Amino acid sequence: MNGMKAVKRMATVLWLLAPGTHAAVVTLVASDTQGFSSFDSWANWSDGQTPQAGNDYETRGNAFLLPEAGGTHVFRGNSLKLNGGTFGGSTFFIPEGDGPITLHIADLTLSGNLLNRREGGATISGKMTVIGSDSDFSSGDLGSNSPLTITSTLSGGGVINLISYSSNSFIKLAPGSQGDFTGSISAWGYGLVDVLGDGAFANANSVQLLQETAIRIGGGVVHNYLPDAALLLFYTEESSMVLDFEGIDDVAQIFSIGKGWLAPGLYGAEDNPLAEFTDPHFRGTGLLRVVPEPGFAGVLSLAMGMLIFRRRIVISGT
Repeated sequence: MNGMKAVKRMATVLWLLAPGTHAAVVTLVASDTQGFSSFDSWANWSDGQTPQAGNDYETRGNAFLLPEAGGTHVFRGNSLKLNGGTFGGSTFFIPEGDGPITLHIADLTLSGNLLNRREGGATISGKMTVIGSDSDFSSGDLGSNSPLTITSTLSGGGVINLISYSSNSFIKLAPGSQGDFTGSISAWGYGLVDVLGDGAFANANSVQLLQETAIRIGGGVVHNYLPDAALLLFYTEESSMVLDFEGIDDVAQIFSIGKGWLAPGLYGAEDNPLAEFTDPHFRGTGLLRVVPEPGFAGVLSLAMGMLIFRRRIVISGT
């Protein structure tokens, strides 16, 4: 038996020492410049090679630019981490470029913002881990046609701000599978945020709506969009949620500006005859059932501390 253990230990040592048997960390040693992208180029990577399977990649504070050409682009490395620095090193910036673009990254880690300016739209797929404390996911600007679609499975924590500036620059959150993101998701702006599919909000602890934004939920099978333990918070009279499904989804508590915390029960749009209670923030045919979770009082003060006194109220110009 002891001899077998010794053989196993030796095999482990040999595996660790063998070249190519575990991932290497490759870093960006210089910032990309306009017209040049390290997504599929070699010049700025520490190993002098284009990204390839078996390696993990980190920006380490240098600006990482994405391809300007449209079409589908696949990052060939095991993972990509945008970390360090300010705007350049930690921001995933999708430039205007030439036509719609699809970016597949098997394992993307963001510590900053995700900004889309692609006319015709951008789609991101794979897995996305958000580690920033306040990350903006924004699409276009006033008058643009730059929708952003995220089909990546969400992981991590912190705060994700979904910012849609217009109806033509909507944001669509439609992950292929439910992730383990446990932070907060907020929606800002004047456009639409589509959240499609069961578990699309992952395990977010709260969903917040501000300004004139609208979140539309639907497209699921069992209609489990909002986590059962999540808080749903409407911080402005103009914000709304479109319940675009037939059925009932559970949520721990709802805060409606002007009313405060809503009592337990079945809520829907004012013209929904199946609703026990109505609220002007709701539209559509679906229903939300408020079922307070044990210990709700303990998180009440935390949620109220997030009320409007956030990093900003007006997003124009940010």
